[in-house]
Amino acid sequence: MKHKIFRSVLIAALMMLTTLAVFAATPKTGFNYVASSAAAKKVFHLPTCKWASKIKQSNAVYFVKREDAVKQGYKPCGVCKP
Repeated sequence: MKHKIFRSVLIAALMMLTTLAVFAATPKTGFNYVASSAAAKKVFHLPTCKWASKIKQSNAVYFVKREDAVKQGYKPCGVCKP
């Protein structure tokens, strides 16, 4: 039982650290969505999405509004559902 609780707490802590790392690595502020300019599928994400953390900074495209991403041909991520 203690191992299950510890594992749950550890997973939650790792998720928080991942979220903080994404925000710390984001060079721009005031943006609500991120996408990759190099990806074959044009998908945009919330900055907290696990897939957003995999985007290289050199390929990152930022959007303030969801509509801006959609207008440029990007589709919402199926995981974070922005």
